[in-house]
Amino acid sequence: MRNLIITAFIVCSLLLASSLWTGEAVADQAGEGLAGTWRGFVSKGDTTWHIAMTLRGKGKSCTGQLIGWRNLPEAVALKGGPGAPPKDYPSAIQYSEDVKVVQDGDSVLLDSANVRSMINGNRDLGVDRFRLSYVAPGVLAGIPLTPDGKPSIGRVLLCTQARWDRPTLPSPTPGERSEIACFGGDYHYRVYVPKTYDPAKPAPLLVHSSAGGNSRPWAPELAEEFGWISVGLTESKNGPWDPITENRDAALFDLRQRLNIDWRKVVFGGASGAARASAMAQHNHPDIYAGLLLSVAGYKHMPPPPKQVPIFFITGDKDFNLEEVLSCHRESMKIGRATELIRHKGGHDHGGDENIEKALRWLHGKFGK
Repeated sequence: MRNLIITAFIVCSLLLASSLWTGEAVADQAGEGLAGTWRGFVSKGDTTWHIAMTLRGKGKSCTGQLIGWRNLPEAVALKGGPGAPPKDYPSAIQYSEDVKVVQDGDSVLLDSANVRSMINGNRDLGVDRFRLSYVAPGVLAGIPLTPDGKPSIGRVLLCTQARWDRPTLPSPTPGERSEIACFGGDYHYRVYVPKTYDPAKPAPLLVHSSAGGNSRPWAPELAEEFGWISVGLTESKNGPWDPITENRDAALFDLRQRLNIDWRKVVFGGASGAARASAMAQHNHPDIYAGLLLSVAGYKHMPPPPKQVPIFFITGDKDFNLEEVLSCHRESMKIGRATELIRHKGGHDHGGDENIEKALRWLHGKFGK
């Protein structure tokens, strides 16, 4: 009997994942009704949970299933089924649960039950409760709730599969810097779109964060040369992880609906604490990574990025994080990672814009290799 139950669960999980992958029963872009497939993020502390949810029913109340995962590539997660995580992602977790979603005007309450572990589900697997609201047609934003219904830390962003799959919002003006307010209104980013941007062709993405916040799009002149979309995160800065993770995830969620991005060609970079935040982003979004630019800091106190992620390091002889950077670089060379290091004579800085240019040119050369 036990084997029969386990087999039935595996089959249901695979059927759920298959419908999510193919876009079956996709909720319409206009946001009329809850039925369909929804995608998005739950950002909490230094963690991003990825969500794929299929709802069925009519009117203001729907039921369905949700799968959530973290530190796991999307292509692996959507295959479903319990088991050990892939070797390159030992900290991956995945779960499945039944959900009920009820709409009252623009307010939406999501409640779940019957949480089932699929991969490494021994941590953080309480039932999901979200208080959401429509912030645009087909887009829900809100917060997690505690089991007794009180507000909890973190932010939730969900959109219909149609919005997830292709841009539906006006794109920023090519050749100009634009400041964008993300869905929900609390977070912002600045973006430079190259003059050569073609909405029909996926473009690489460069995301820059700063230890002091208010980061600018990095190297717009190289963005023109390479055809990159360049982004600077506004609220992300040294301090608690919550605004770092939430700002980054809100920008990625928003960018997906404005611009045609090649998610296999994404570089995150920054200096000092922003370098560590960029390395953490690799764990949070392992399926969209193409490289890291880590200046005057590495990934101290966190697992190293997977071997296939190329990393360019910058440090100074007088940098107080010198040994951390050198240690990360040595480890990268030891495992055969594509890696490079600039060591300048200065301290806790890039050592000049020319070093950033060298690093970005090197990373651009790794795309597709």
